[in-house]
Amino acid sequence: MAAPHTPSWPPHGSAYVDPKELRPRRRWYVIGVVTFLALVVSGAIGFFITLLPVLGQPEFDAEVHGSGEADFVLADPEEGLHQLSLYVSPSGGVPQACVLRTPEGEREFSPPRATHEGHTNNGSWEMVGRIRGLEAGEYTLSCEGNEETTYSVTQQDILDDLLFGFFGALGFAVLLPGLGVLIGATILIVTAVRRNSHKRRLLAERARYGY
Repeated sequence: MAAPHTPSWPPHGSAYVDPKELRPRRRWYVIGVVTFLALVVSGAIGFFITLLPVLGQPEFDAEVHGSGEADFVLADPEEGLHQLSLYVSPSGGVPQACVLRTPEGEREFSPPRATHEGHTNNGSWEMVGRIRGLEAGEYTLSCEGNEETTYSVTQQDILDDLLFGFFGALGFAVLLPGLGVLIGATILIVTAVRRNSHKRRLLAERARYGY
């Protein structure tokens, strides 16, 4: 009795498509993944670049270590009037420790509606007071405190900077990665669909003509 015949593989006449023949080429899968990763990484970098500067110590116009005075000048503002924020380091001070001598006389710092605290290599600091409505001119910061305390004033509106910095960082953290998912996924899906369609077309053609 003869042994059963085992057909060769692949069977004669079966159509075969080499993946290298398909279009778009497989490198578009790589392009889709790289696009996704690039936008996610860019979003993370943008988040930290936008947020870190406003989390650091502001630039001070004048500093008083312990008890003493410091003179400084406010230039003509681009619009409106100046405002000053009073910081103390280490944190825990009160605005009553300092006064601002203006051309019109002394002005006291009022407690801010919101505070701003931070920590650097030089120690902790905290915003404890604000003065608004200052014109350009010469001013003197006069404070009374112990030798370990430093009082500083800045024109920088750190609270507004924090607000804008937060929304800017949030935009980087959400929009760019979201765009990466959208573009990357679109490239991958379109590539897969078109390659599959191309494969079906080639298989149909080869089955029709017997090769």
